[in-house]
This record gives sequence, C-alpha cells and structure tokens, in this order.
Amino acid sequence: MELLLKSDLSFGIYFNHGRHLFPLTQSAWFSVVALGIVVQVFGHGLLTYSFKHFSSSFVSVCLLLDPLITALFAWIIFAEKLTPLKMVSFLGVIAGIYLARLGKGSQKAG
Repeated sequence: MELLLKSDLSFGIYFNHGRHLFPLTQSAWFSVVALGIVVQVFGHGLLTYSFKHFSSSFVSVCLLLDPLITALFAWIIFAEKLTPLKMVSFLGVIAGIYLARLGKGSQKAG
C-alpha cells in the first residue's frame, strides 16, 4: 500500500511540472521501439549462440557479468564512482566465473 501511495505521489509531481512521460513524435517512438527490438534480438541471439559452445550452467554464471559491465560503463560514461566495495565485488564475480570455467561442467558435452 505504501509503494502504491508513493508511486501515485511521484507520478502526480511529475505531471505537474509539464514534462512528457512518453515520446511525442513518430520518430521518437520509432527510436524507442527500434532500440528495444535491436537490444533484445542481439542480446538473446548471442545468448542462444553461446549455448552451442558452453553448458547452460556456465552461461548462467557468465550472466553475472551484466552488473559489472553496467557499472564499468557508468564509470566511463557518467563518471560514476567505483567504491572499494564494488571493486572487491567485481573481483569476486570474475574469480567465480574463472572457477566455473575450470570445472568439468563448463564444456558442452557431446
């Protein structure tokens, strides 16, 4: 209930400032839709392709790189600060992927 109340309140504040939540022009809508489709098709296509070469358990462990890559792009593009805790977390994720790769289950059987 509290979340619903807060979301309604922030929605009301947003609309009172006269800004638009959704794109107004056809070309802006095309950009939004194209971005969504391209990202989904490219991302899922590469993920599906990786199942051909690696086991599903190894691919799922590698998906843990998503937050790491996102944080690195935020650091490069938006000058976001990388705290020592984040760096230790990055090392933990990379070490986990390395250990998963060393295991016998990472290679595709067959």
